[in-house]
Amino acid sequence: MGYADAAADLAAPDKMHGRLQTGDLGYLDAENRLFLTGRTQDFVKVAGLRVDIGAVKQAATVGNEVAVTASESGIVVHFEPTTKCENYQDVALNRLLQTCSIPAAMFRFQKWEKLPRTDRGKINKAALVEPT
Repeated sequence: MGYADAAADLAAPDKMHGRLQTGDLGYLDAENRLFLTGRTQDFVKVAGLRVDIGAVKQAATVGNEVAVTASESGIVVHFEPTTKCENYQDVALNRLLQTCSIPAAMFRFQKWEKLPRTDRGKINKAALVEPT
């Protein structure tokens, strides 16, 4: 197990002792199917609480694509406008309050016409600064 750089690496013995530290979080169900639920690097401390950014993103997604960052003042939900949900911020905040144990004042919303993207089409997290 591990990453192979050459064909010979595939024949090498298990140097990792059955474990590959990828940073992924997940679980095996009763049928031994793997379900990935998040990443270890996606946890932040807000108001003294450990918050799963992946869970925040899932709760804040209401028919649109969102990105979530942490700032000194709390959690920032970056979102593109959606026609599927006219009162997006209210709906998303209600879902966040049901999912996360942090106060409403710790959530902020930042509307983008288009979320910044990398050349491969992924959201460019490094560019998620508040537009001026």
